[in-house]
Amino acid sequence: MTGMAIDWGSLGLVASVTVLGTAFILTICSLAARMLATVHAKHEAGEVEGARLAQVLAGVFIAIAAVIALFGLWLIVPYFPLMNYSQHTTVVPANIRS
Repeated sequence: MTGMAIDWGSLGLVASVTVLGTAFILTICSLAARMLATVHAKHEAGEVEGARLAQVLAGVFIAIAAVIALFGLWLIVPYFPLMNYSQHTTVVPANIRS
């Protein structure tokens, strides 16, 4: 079969970035769950030392995960990414034109 070539370097790069990105998101979500579990355990034990820091870190990790998710949606939805508005024109039907 001629005319078909696979760029293995690019395929490997995409696969690597996908695996690393997935591992990063998984790590962020796991850290958020771990911090929330720490907060819960400290409250159950009546300890106050370190609970506030764990709660703040959990919030930070959840915020990072939310920003990553929203950025992913922003990339997927075709209306939003880096549109050049000067090239878009409004089509007006001929019977409405004045």
